[in-house]
Amino acid sequence: MTICQKNKVTKYVLLQTQKSVKHSNMNKCLFYLLIFLFIASCKKSKTYEDSNSQSTFSDLHWDRILIPEGGQVQAVAGNIDDTLLVSTLYNTYLVTNKGKTITRTSTHLNNTPGFYVVGDTIYALSADSYDERFEKHYASIPSYYTINKGVTWHPAYNKNSLFVLTGEVTTKENITIKLNYHKGSDKNGKGDNFVHRSTISRTENGNITLLDHPIINEQPINLYLDNKERLYILTGGSFSEAGLYISPPARSQAYLYISKKAI
Repeated sequence: MTICQKNKVTKYVLLQTQKSVKHSNMNKCLFYLLIFLFIASCKKSKTYEDSNSQSTFSDLHWDRILIPEGGQVQAVAGNIDDTLLVSTLYNTYLVTNKGKTITRTSTHLNNTPGFYVVGDTIYALSADSYDERFEKHYASIPSYYTINKGVTWHPAYNKNSLFVLTGEVTTKENITIKLNYHKGSDKNGKGDNFVHRSTISRTENGNITLLDHPIINEQPINLYLDNKERLYILTGGSFSEAGLYISPPARSQAYLYISKKAI
């Protein structure tokens, strides 16, 4: 074999070796990518069993559900007897078994201010707004929808006209329960635009009274009525010694309160 031939053979071997190494590296990259995607998919779903079993909360008229790592409960759909879909600042959860089982189903549907329900379809609304003239708060602009109570989600298109009223509910007997938002100075008279504790009013036949509820340390965030007209009060955050609202720490637990009977 001539020197020229040897050089050609050497180049061929080197080329094949490089291709083999590249192919091997690609396989390794693909392998690690598949592992990463598998782990990521597993992290999306997490179940908290009996997270409420050790609760010391006791009230004749209200139940309380703890949502782990939620920070603040934003919106709910469904009911506590079957499946309750819960949106928080950081995740979306399914509450089943009357609050004993809580499953995190989505990490990309965080901070959803409202759900719009049509039959078996639930739309997650991504924006909130305020009508100052009528003092009404709304959630609008669907981003995703589910047809299996929140187990899986799909992008929502061309549904921008959908919206729901938030912070206010009305029963079949025309009783209106409403969140009243308050701002002002702290207890020491400093400032004038601090967020204070929201109150909850009850209007029946034109008579307005404050709703009696067991919430002490949390801020009421939203209201919801289920098909049995039980009232759900969604909460989050806390208050300083000066009486000012403090946003919840990241991944802190959140609570929602449910009336045991129709409101």
